[in-house]
Amino acid sequence: MLPAADEFAPDGLGRAARCLGAVALAALLSACEAIGSIPPPGSDAFQRGYIDGCWSGWGVAAKPGYEALFYRNEGRFASDEEYHRGWVQGEIECFNEQMNFPTMGAAK
Repeated sequence: MLPAADEFAPDGLGRAARCLGAVALAALLSACEAIGSIPPPGSDAFQRGYIDGCWSGWGVAAKPGYEALFYRNEGRFASDEEYHRGWVQGEIECFNEQMNFPTMGAAK
């Protein structure tokens, strides 16, 4: 005798939920890289500097897609201590991240 169809539902639903969860997690992790490194807590100026510095660090380290990128708001870098501190920290951390854990480029 075959089991009733509803006996399969809990296990089938569990597999579907696990699969959906894995797909959602992968999408979330890839979205984080797409917007740049998430800055550590700090003022808005610090976080903006960190993001700008991070992109520049990736550029210096030749991360695929960022090779020609260098951005720094020179006026703000010279006059805003928080932006300056964030930019320097972001540039160092993201450069080191790319050098220690290189991103694979697209196949040619």
